[in-house]
Amino acid sequence: MFKNLKLGSKLILIVGSLIVCSVAISGVIFYYNIAKNTLTERTVAQLESIIVLKENQLNFFAERSTEDIKGLADEKSLVNNFKKLQKAYVSQEADGMVYSENIKQLFKERLAHKESFIEFFALDLNGKILTSTNETRVGKIRSNEIYFLHGIRGSYYQNFYYDKDLHQPAITVSAPIKNDEGKTIGVLAGRINIEKISDIITERSGLGETGETYLVNKFNLLVSKSRFIKGIEFEKVIHTEGVKNCLKGTFDTYNNDYRNIPVIGLHKWLAEKEVCLLAKIDQDEVFELAKETKNIIFLISLGIILLAIIPGSLLSRRITKPIEHLTATTRAIADGDLTKRAEVISKDEIGQLAAAFNEMTTKLKASYTGLEKKIKERTLQIEHEKSKLETTLESIGDGAFVVDKKGIITFFNKIAEELSGFSAKEALGKPYKDIIEIVREKDRTENYTFIETALQKGKIAHITNHSLMITKDGRTIAVADSASPIKKPNGEIIGCIGCSVT
Repeated sequence: MFKNLKLGSKLILIVGSLIVCSVAISGVIFYYNIAKNTLTERTVAQLESIIVLKENQLNFFAERSTEDIKGLADEKSLVNNFKKLQKAYVSQEADGMVYSENIKQLFKERLAHKESFIEFFALDLNGKILTSTNETRVGKIRSNEIYFLHGIRGSYYQNFYYDKDLHQPAITVSAPIKNDEGKTIGVLAGRINIEKISDIITERSGLGETGETYLVNKFNLLVSKSRFIKGIEFEKVIHTEGVKNCLKGTFDTYNNDYRNIPVIGLHKWLAEKEVCLLAKIDQDEVFELAKETKNIIFLISLGIILLAIIPGSLLSRRITKPIEHLTATTRAIADGDLTKRAEVISKDEIGQLAAAFNEMTTKLKASYTGLEKKIKERTLQIEHEKSKLETTLESIGDGAFVVDKKGIITFFNKIAEELSGFSAKEALGKPYKDIIEIVREKDRTENYTFIETALQKGKIAHITNHSLMITKDGRTIAVADSASPIKKPNGEIIGCIGCSVT
């Protein structure tokens, strides 16, 4: 199928395959980022709902606890016994113990049914604790405590504060104790069971496997239980960015929790309770779905890429294989092997090029064969002419030699051997000045003007007298020398013939 496609169509398919691969990869990255953003937004919305739910639950708990204290403070038996206890305390009557026990019995009955409280105690208008379910508190003055100061005027819910007797944070609810005339005669206080607050906060509906909510007071102290680290409530001080921003009164997201683990979190400052309410889920859990989806899309995209790469590779091979074969054939022909032919394996432009190349090679071979024949004929002709020339030069009675245009001796006849004392074997391939030494008779200076004139000017030159040849053994012979240039048909000088006559 691919053989009949044009080169342009093949290139379009290859480029198309690359585009499909790029789109597939980009799609995976784009979808993953979109999925992360969507999951983040959805998680923040979910955490916001949980924050609102927890805040409402805390408010309901506070309202119910306040109503419980108000109801207990209005109990007739409590009011009557408290009035008598006050009177007995002032007059130091022994009956005071009876009234105190009556009140404590009432307190214990309520504690048995009200799990929200772990202690009740009653204070006179001077802030002195007259009776309590915690005997260690009786007789202590708490006139400066906020729950007392507000409790005289009406019901009050004092959120996390440091209790001097307990040496730990506490929550106390208070309400005035009034007589039949509606006059305040004392203050009833109940200490909240903070475990119940933690139960509300640590309940994890909608928080998945790693989610949690927790409370941090205005002193950066963790005041609810941690799901991950046991026993750090009221001990762990948290200075994360989320807590810092929350203490400024903001309602916003944060990214790291007290474990220094990346999370998607939301915090809100509860002004009435003076605590930060924080909710979070680990990012690994939130983005797990995105990662799983990304992996699925990646596998699908990988399949698409493979489906795109396979035809692309086949097409690429269809293009490169004939080019490689054509290149190898070209190299072989360049090295002189004119029997090589390019393989025509397709009908596209490359196939047409290979066919044209083969046609050119056939013509080149025919031309080369004819040229070889002509060269052989011309070589035989030159060799024949050279043989005739050498025969002629050997047969003359003068010393004859031939030099090329660089002055190198290429022929040396027998007479030249006898005159110079050098054999042809010694002379051939040597510069003529090293073998044939011609000097002027008068001053014994070199005299090669006849050869130089022939080689450089292309003219016949003679030295007719007053010249000497110095032989190999140092003898001198009077000679007359001449030189004739050797030229190509186009007039180019390629050497000269020299003659020495005694």
